[in-house]
Amino acid sequence: MLSRASPRQEPGVPPGEGLGCMFHRLPSAHADVLATKAVEICGPGPATKPRLAAGPGAISVVFGALVELALCSSVLAAAPAAPTAAPLPEAFDMGSSDTAGPIHTTANGMTLYRNGMDRPDDGTFGCTDARHERTPGEEGYPIPGAAFRSTCVDRWRPYPAGPEATAVGAFSIVERPDGSRQWAFEGSPLYTSTRDLAPGDVNGTMGFGSYGRWRTVPVGLWFPPGIGLVRKVQGLLLASGDGELLFAVGEGAGAGSAGRSPATSPATSPATSAGALAVASPGTSRGAVAGTGTGPGKGAATLAGTGTEDSDWLPVSAPELARPRAEFTIIDRTDGSRQWAFRGKALYRPRADLPQHRIQRIVESGRWVPLVFQPARPRPDFVTMHMSVPEIGWVYGDAAGRTLYAFYCFDRAPDGLHCDEPGDAAAHRSAVCGTGDRCAREWRPVPAGPDDVPVGNWGIAEVPNPPFAEATGRYGDGVPTVRAWTWHGRPVYTFAGDRIPGDVLGHGIEARSSGFGAITVLGDEFPVMP
Repeated sequence: MLSRASPRQEPGVPPGEGLGCMFHRLPSAHADVLATKAVEICGPGPATKPRLAAGPGAISVVFGALVELALCSSVLAAAPAAPTAAPLPEAFDMGSSDTAGPIHTTANGMTLYRNGMDRPDDGTFGCTDARHERTPGEEGYPIPGAAFRSTCVDRWRPYPAGPEATAVGAFSIVERPDGSRQWAFEGSPLYTSTRDLAPGDVNGTMGFGSYGRWRTVPVGLWFPPGIGLVRKVQGLLLASGDGELLFAVGEGAGAGSAGRSPATSPATSPATSAGALAVASPGTSRGAVAGTGTGPGKGAATLAGTGTEDSDWLPVSAPELARPRAEFTIIDRTDGSRQWAFRGKALYRPRADLPQHRIQRIVESGRWVPLVFQPARPRPDFVTMHMSVPEIGWVYGDAAGRTLYAFYCFDRAPDGLHCDEPGDAAAHRSAVCGTGDRCAREWRPVPAGPDDVPVGNWGIAEVPNPPFAEATGRYGDGVPTVRAWTWHGRPVYTFAGDRIPGDVLGHGIEARSSGFGAITVLGDEFPVMP
């Protein structure tokens, strides 16, 4: 029986290029990252691995075309500094995810995952080669296609530890039921996903930090107390602990109002802007910057080239006992106070009573710019963004504005496998949309042109259309295919019932544990989780 799931996405935000609130906590982890990877992902700077604790928060300011989103988000608040730990074992490296931030990978860059059902301390492994025919419990039912259903280790490969491998820091080695050795992190066995085809793919969890029983393995990050990250359309941005974006002086700071030109992107360079603040270079730990030193504007920013004080922006203070670390340096201001800087950019926050519309105009002028910690991956030119209903928020659409969807499926077996891959039971899709032909009429793959190429998290594959020939058979068997777009390895569809941009009439239509969900703009998890 079909039902429409209750959406889990956060409410929408005011009109503008926007971001549906999506937040997955980045748990703390061990310290110290390889310097080359820290530079590659986070820009120049010493490479010690910090810790990051998470806490909720939200803001809803619109920064227009420059920031390209309505600022609705959740905060990844910072924790105090963690002690430096041992370096990564040779079998590991560091990658990145739009939603999870820096993550642990194999030495060749393949994303690592852990399973919430694994408890190796008492010998319990949730992902094995066991085959399942029924879902658990008194009300269990036969699993469709059990005769040809994959095992968990067919889809999720244990990350093997060689005979000479030894534990390092939070990385340990566990023995699996078959006697083989497997790497673990903080006690959780590690796996790779067969859905990931190339380094950088995070298809196992549909790009999320968590999906069903599976999680990526975030790298611990260190930030000064009171500084963390918020997730935006263009990536992870620096913010205060209460969710307010932090800023640096932009290229437009030294120009008169008549000559200012809108900035085109947030600050990402470690170099300082000409005519802006004089700060320490990335290679030094201390520098100096102007401060007024007297009067009600004490500690406010003085903009070089203007000769005037901008009392609407307050420096982010560094405590007397604070020390530079990683990409965060400390500036000695002329009024005797100390100020945090990131990649050579002095950090400021707007006054609490500064009107949001004024912040928007200032950012668009280029006088002040938010700081990107990790840029988001690009998206194809045809992908648009539209506001849907408040319960779902911003969604991706095609060039005509039709909402884009992906199919999700868990078969509710003890190992919680996804059941949306070619070769899986067609019954999971048939239960949602009927016959193969009807499914093809209602859910249309988004075609990719002959010259289109994958972009960021958006790929191209041969997608079965219609999805199956017989409801008792397998998805993709005996049917033609079309060259179509995918998102994190899942085919992308439009729904025939949607009429105008922002319609999400197909969102959350499900049967048992499978269905279609709108692809939200960095939105929450898909609507139905087991």
